[in-house]
Amino acid sequence: MWVNQQRSNRRWVVLGLVSVVLCASLMVGVFVLYPLIGERTLQQKLAELGKRLDRTIIADIDVGFGSAQLRDLRVSGAGDGKAPLLHIKKLVVKFRGFRAMLGDIELDRVEATGVAVAVRRDVRGDNFSDLVDKVRGKEGTATAGSAGASRRLVPRTAEVSAMSVTFEDGPAGVAVELPEIAGKWSGGDLAAQIQRATVASSTGQRLSLGSITVKKAKATRALVEIGKGEVALWPKMMLTGVTGTVLPDPKAGHYRLSLEGCLLYTSPSPRDGLLSRMPSSA
Repeated sequence: MWVNQQRSNRRWVVLGLVSVVLCASLMVGVFVLYPLIGERTLQQKLAELGKRLDRTIIADIDVGFGSAQLRDLRVSGAGDGKAPLLHIKKLVVKFRGFRAMLGDIELDRVEATGVAVAVRRDVRGDNFSDLVDKVRGKEGTATAGSAGASRRLVPRTAEVSAMSVTFEDGPAGVAVELPEIAGKWSGGDLAAQIQRATVASSTGQRLSLGSITVKKAKATRALVEIGKGEVALWPKMMLTGVTGTVLPDPKAGHYRLSLEGCLLYTSPSPRDGLLSRMPSSA
């Protein structure tokens, strides 16, 4: 009996040691190997994506269990000016860790902070149209598998803050600035707001909008609200106090524009000053 008890104790000791070794291996895999492999894999994926898009994509990457953080992410190409096409100060991606270990990645949430988009066009071309064609698949045929993978990489929720967009069209003499953009997306529902948007032309015309609010529910078209707008048609004429909405029309692809404001215009002589103020709607 003493021998049987000794064998039973040995069996429990062995099982305990095996359990400790397995737990230690799992801890090492999750907290040591997983981040190293994840960072290397993500760097390779960015390099492959950059090659397909004919862009240079670089970032500082930090991978943890169930999350990845990309800092100073830059997407640049030959057509860019002083600033890259896309620069993100911080991008946080959250996913299911254990499923990712098995190669099955589904994104739960994406958070982007400090996003700068610089679009430009000159006499030689632009820095974005070829990228749009590649993303849309005009330069290749997407397979059913790749389309399914792309859908899986769409996050359940996404949020962007401190975003800015600039567009310079040299040949047309137009400059667009959207210096402050924030938005949230969740399951098809979109809410975004743009502050202090401006459009200026080289001939003197200028449009400025204090705020643009965009709301879109799933399976519906977007509703746009405009506030505190001004339109300078020429130095002596300005439409100010513009507010209104852009509403979806029942006809597919059509919208209804409803604006209200005041038309201010002055005479060529500075001493005459303000001549008239009248309401205006469109």
